[in-house]
Amino acid sequence: MSIKKLMAFAGAITLGACASAPEDIPPAYVSDTTYAGWTCEQLTKESAQLSSALATASRQQDDARTGDTVGVIFLGLPVSSMTGGNVAPEVARLKGHTNAVRQAMIKQNCVPAPTQQTVEQRRAEIKAKWDAKIAELKRTQCQNYGAAPPCHSVRDAEAARDAELKALDAEQAQAAQ
Repeated sequence: MSIKKLMAFAGAITLGACASAPEDIPPAYVSDTTYAGWTCEQLTKESAQLSSALATASRQQDDARTGDTVGVIFLGLPVSSMTGGNVAPEVARLKGHTNAVRQAMIKQNCVPAPTQQTVEQRRAEIKAKWDAKIAELKRTQCQNYGAAPPCHSVRDAEAARDAELKALDAEQAQAAQ
């Protein structure tokens, strides 16, 4: 086996060990019966607490992903994942509980239709998150392109942003039915 092939193989293995992006982590299964006896008020409060905890865990996961990338570039090792910075199981758990609470709220008819302000706030948060990532990609990875078409990583990030916004629209349409 040639050195180039060996280095490519080692690089692929190392990159595979990097922390996942929070939006790529699927929710863990949590039955909505966990919340079956809860009142609408309790479910609403729990939903807010889960949302806050998920935002915090997602930021930690983003930091771990960044740390892994830097570690792989400079040391050849996903440092954050190796030191416990990867919180993917916690992100999955929180996503699962969030879904279970939503389902319990729907079953109990205590889910108010999302207000336009809430949807617009979520849309603004999604756009701000992706716009920051896209700006960083342009600054760090696409700087040599000048006025040329955006590099692939920017196009991929824009596509991911658009997909997340479409998912929000679909969620809103489903809630309206």
